[in-house]
Amino acid sequence: MHPRVVLNSLATILLLFALFGIPALLTLFNLLLLLCGKRVSPKFKGLINVTDIMTFGLGILYTGLLAVFHNFHQWYEQLREGPALNERYTPVAFDHLATFGTICGVALLSYILLRFFSKKLSPIIAALCYSGMFLGFFMTVALTVQLWKFIDQPLTALLLLFPYNAVMCSLRLMRNTVEEQAQAMAQKEYKNPVLIFCQKVLSRSSTFMLATFILTIPLLLIIIAVLLLFGQQPDSIVKQFTETAEWTLSQKIPPPRLDYDGHYLCTVAACGDEKVVKPIRAGKRHGRLIVVNRQLLVANAFEDLIAEKTPRLHKVIRKTYDKIGLPVSKYINTKARSNIVYFVMKPLEWLFLLVLYAFDTNPENRIHRQYLG
Repeated sequence: MHPRVVLNSLATILLLFALFGIPALLTLFNLLLLLCGKRVSPKFKGLINVTDIMTFGLGILYTGLLAVFHNFHQWYEQLREGPALNERYTPVAFDHLATFGTICGVALLSYILLRFFSKKLSPIIAALCYSGMFLGFFMTVALTVQLWKFIDQPLTALLLLFPYNAVMCSLRLMRNTVEEQAQAMAQKEYKNPVLIFCQKVLSRSSTFMLATFILTIPLLLIIIAVLLLFGQQPDSIVKQFTETAEWTLSQKIPPPRLDYDGHYLCTVAACGDEKVVKPIRAGKRHGRLIVVNRQLLVANAFEDLIAEKTPRLHKVIRKTYDKIGLPVSKYINTKARSNIVYFVMKPLEWLFLLVLYAFDTNPENRIHRQYLG
């Protein structure tokens, strides 16, 4: 086997392992650590630290790459239909990403503080950190519900991989630290009767966790109040999921998708660079919306004229196109290819215009009425 082939094969294997193998191993390891309880040997402390750092570091990186690959758009934008475009609406509204990011950031910061500085935190700060992680749990549940409609699609399911790993790490941390936090509360000395009563209640692990769970409400209100100062709306925590389209909690109706499949000039008009192909408007073809540019209108007007003047010749042209043009259109699935076809078709566009102006009394009227539906 040629060395270059071997190197390419090894590179492919390493890439697949980095993209899928490492996340799968981290998920399995986090699940085992969660199920093992406190029975994990102290010898593995360093390995657990590395696993946690990799889980959060690579989780954020891979989730960002997945979001970019999905090519998300706002609900009011008109998407193009086609297997190569991979366009879809965002599950979290762009206008409220600050709310989503802040809550996730608070959950992450809470985890870091408890994970690495647990013994240095006061009981009150520790309780707030537990509350912050509870907010992360709630956000994971909401995101799961939002994505559930398309959970059968692998790329959509992968968006939940990091949130659930973060939940497993947080649950493990809570289980391992809540007892020592409750004991720290019990060791405090107070003279105020109210504080003494609170100490007795919070010195037990179960009631300490219940108190931190209840604290999520005031913590969330504080976060919302701070976000108001930066232009977010009071109900952004709800609107981040409802002001979207096509997902489970979505309440917006998006515009119909534009079809670019089935005609190579339709493909060029929809898939090409806007500065090159110069789309003019939307049109209708076979009952579906498509993107229309000048070149497409001229070509269709030429076909319309041929069909009107010489029907037999039109049948031959149409039959030839169906055999050649339609299969070719399936390969025009990138902006670069669409731009190239646009320039290649320019001489034919000028020829079509010459025929239209030579044999039609109102050529521009014929051109502009194409694809009006």
